[in-house]
Amino acid sequence: MISRYLNDEVIRKKCDKLTEPVFLCLCAIYLGVMTLGITMFTFQIPDALDNMLSVLISVVVIIRIIPHYKDKLVWCAVFINVIYTLSWDVEHFATLGVMTLGCIGINYRKILRVYLISVGSVVLCTIIAALCGFIPDLVYIKEGHIRSSMGIRYPTDFASIIFFLIISLWVLWKGLSDELSLIFPALTFVVAYYLAYSTTGIICSAVFAVLIIYGIVEKRYADKHKYIRCIKCVADIVMQAVFPLAGFIMIFITWSYYKGYAFAIFLDDNFTHRFSQPVRAFMENGISAFGAPFKQIGAGGSTYNHADYFFIDSSYIRLFIYYGIVIWLIMSFLWILMTRRAIKSGERRMVMALTLIAVHAMSEHHFMQVFYNIFIILPFAALTEGKEESDNKGKESADRIHDNEHYETIQAGFFAASLIAAFIIILLLVPRLRLLTLSINDQAYVFIAILAIELLLTIAISGVSRFWAGKMCHVRTGISLKAAITISVMFLVLTFVWLTYRIDSVIEKYASLPDGDSAPFEVMLNSKVGKIYVDRLGELYHRRYDGISRSLYDGEELARYKNTTVLVDKELDSPVFLNSGFLYSEISDSHALYTNDEGVINALKMAGYNVSEYCTAVYSLDMKDEAKAQGLDTNDIGDIVLGGKKRTFHAGTGDNPFKIDQDRMINLYSGKYKWIYRLHIDPVPYDMDYKVCKITINAYGGEMDICDVDVYRSMFDENGDLCDGVDFGIGVDCWLIQSWLVMEKGQEGTLKGVTWQRVTDSNENST
Repeated sequence: MISRYLNDEVIRKKCDKLTEPVFLCLCAIYLGVMTLGITMFTFQIPDALDNMLSVLISVVVIIRIIPHYKDKLVWCAVFINVIYTLSWDVEHFATLGVMTLGCIGINYRKILRVYLISVGSVVLCTIIAALCGFIPDLVYIKEGHIRSSMGIRYPTDFASIIFFLIISLWVLWKGLSDELSLIFPALTFVVAYYLAYSTTGIICSAVFAVLIIYGIVEKRYADKHKYIRCIKCVADIVMQAVFPLAGFIMIFITWSYYKGYAFAIFLDDNFTHRFSQPVRAFMENGISAFGAPFKQIGAGGSTYNHADYFFIDSSYIRLFIYYGIVIWLIMSFLWILMTRRAIKSGERRMVMALTLIAVHAMSEHHFMQVFYNIFIILPFAALTEGKEESDNKGKESADRIHDNEHYETIQAGFFAASLIAAFIIILLLVPRLRLLTLSINDQAYVFIAILAIELLLTIAISGVSRFWAGKMCHVRTGISLKAAITISVMFLVLTFVWLTYRIDSVIEKYASLPDGDSAPFEVMLNSKVGKIYVDRLGELYHRRYDGISRSLYDGEELARYKNTTVLVDKELDSPVFLNSGFLYSEISDSHALYTNDEGVINALKMAGYNVSEYCTAVYSLDMKDEAKAQGLDTNDIGDIVLGGKKRTFHAGTGDNPFKIDQDRMINLYSGKYKWIYRLHIDPVPYDMDYKVCKITINAYGGEMDICDVDVYRSMFDENGDLCDGVDFGIGVDCWLIQSWLVMEKGQEGTLKGVTWQRVTDSNENST
C-alpha cells in the first residue's frame, strides 16, 4: 500500500505542488531573519524562532522527498546532509543540508527570486533606516577613504551582501542583454570603492566585468572562429576547477607564510593579515576531519578596536581549518558538480556567477552563509524548466500578450521609470524623515513600517507598469490587478499624509531649538565657502536659516565632502572627521561643529570660539544611574557611598562588570585624557600621610591596563574634599573602558562625580 502510494506519479506531483510554495515561504522567512543578524537593528528576535524555522523546513523537506526515494539525486543529497551533520557546527550545517535537499526539483530561478525578495527587502530596509538615522550607520576611515556600512555591521559585509544580490539579479534577469548587463559590475564597483572601500569588492567588480565581456565575445564569435571555441573549452574547464584551485592557492600562501617566505609576508601586510590569522588558528587548534570550534573576534558592530582581533576572512581557509578537511572536499565537489550541470544546461550566467563567487571566497568569509551565498543550496536544483511547465508558461504568455511581442519590453520600461521616480521621492523624503528620530525610538516598529512601505511600493509600481503596458498593447487587465493598485496606492497616500503630519508636529515641538545656535550660525552663514549641513536635524534648521544644505548622507558620512561644515551633538568624538582634515568647535551647550571650511574656521576664531584638532567635550557619569546599575548605596544627596564595596563604576550592567551593556559602554579613541574624580572623606586629624584608595583604569574588560593611581590623605583639603584628575594616554582606539576605585580596608567615603575629557591629540607616552 505504502509502496504503491510512493510510486504513484500523480501523488508525487501533488506533493511537489503543495510542498514547494511552503518550502519557499519558510526559506524566505529564514533568510530574512538571518539577514537581520548582520544589521544594526537591535530589537530582540525570539531565540526559538531560528530553531522553529529549521524544524519546519526539515518537516516540509521530508514530506517533499519521501515520494522521490528512488531518485539518485535525493540519495546523493541525503549523503551530503549526513556529512554536514558530522561537523561540530551541526545546527548551521543541518539547516544548510536540509535546504539543499529541499531544492531538488525546484527551478533555481524560483529560489533566486525568493532570495532577492527576502534578503533584498531586509537590506533595503536597513539602508533606509540607516540613512534616516533610526539605526547606527557605522563609518570607518581607511587610508584616507571613508568606509560606509549603511546599517550593516561592517563595510566589507555591506559590499558583500550587495555583491551577492546583484549577481543573483544578473543571473535571474535573462531578458537583459549582455551589453546592458555591464551596469551590474559598475554598480558593485561604486558600492565597493566609493561607499565601502572594499579591496575584495573592487577586484571582484573587475572580474565581473571581464566575465560579462567574455560572455559577449563567446556568444558572438564561438560559432564563427575555431580559436574562440578552443578558448571556450579551456574556460569551461577552468571555471569548473576554480573552487579547488582558488582554495589550493590560498592554502599554499598560508603555508608559505607559516614557513616565513617573503612573498607571503608581503601579501599578508597588504591584504589586512589574511594569512597570519589562519596561521595562528592552525598553530593553536590544528586541522581535523570535521573541524573544531574556536572563538573568533572580528571588527563588525563597532568602530572601536578589539584588543585581541582574531578572524579568518578567507572562506577556503575557514573551511579547511574551522570546518575541517572533509567539509572542504565536499564543498569543492558540490561546486564542481553545480558548475558542470550549469555548463551542460547552457546556463552561462550561472557558470560565471559560480566562478565569481569562488573568486570572492578567496578573501571573504561569506561563502558558507546562505543569506549571502544562496547558490550554496543549489547543487541539485533544477536548472531547466520541465517540458510541461514550459509549455504551460508559453501558452499563458501567448494568451496574455495576444501575440504582441512588445508587451514585456514596455512593461519593463514603465517599471524602470516608476522605480526611478520612487527612488527620487525617497531621496527627497530622507532628510525630512530624520526628524522622526526625535519621536520614534522603537526599532522593531521602524523595521516593520519600512518593510510594509516597500511591499506597498512594489505592488503599486509592478501593478501600474503592467496596467499601462496592457493599455498600450491592448492587453486586458483583470479586476484583481486594478484592486491591488488601488489599495496599495491608497495606503501609500495615507502613509504619506501620516508622515507629513508627524514630521510637522516634530518641527512644531522643536521649533525653538535652532534659536540657541543663532550667534554661531550668523558667523558661519556669512563666511562659508562651501556648504553647511546639520546632523539629523537638517530639515528643522533649514526652515530656520537660509543656506542650510540637504544631503542623502548624514553624520560622519558627510566627511567625504570638502569645504563642509557639519553641526553635530557636542559629544560626538569622530576620528572620521578629524582624520579627514576637519576641526572641532563647541558652539553651544548642546552642539558642536566639525568643519574643513577655511572661511568658517577663520570666522569662528575671530568671533572667539575655540577651534581644536580634537573633541573637547566633557563627559560625565550619572551617579544615581551608576549606583542603581551596580547595586551601590547612595546618601541623601545622591552620592555613592564607598566602604565595604570595592567597585565604584564600570562598563557593564548590574553588579557584574564583565557582562557588557551596550548602552553603558565607555569607549575612547586614541589620544590623551584627563579623568576627574570628586571624592569626600570624613576629615579626621592625622599625623602621618596614608593611602585612602586606589584608582585603576583599564580597557577591553581588563585585558589592557592603562594606569594605576594611589590617592593619599594629603591630597584632600581641610573639608575632606578632593577634585583631582588622572592623566593617561592611549595609542589605540579602546573598547570597553573600565575604571575601578578600591578603598583601603576600614576607609569610608563618598563619590560625588566622575568626568573625563580629551585634552590633547598627542599620543606621547601612551600605553
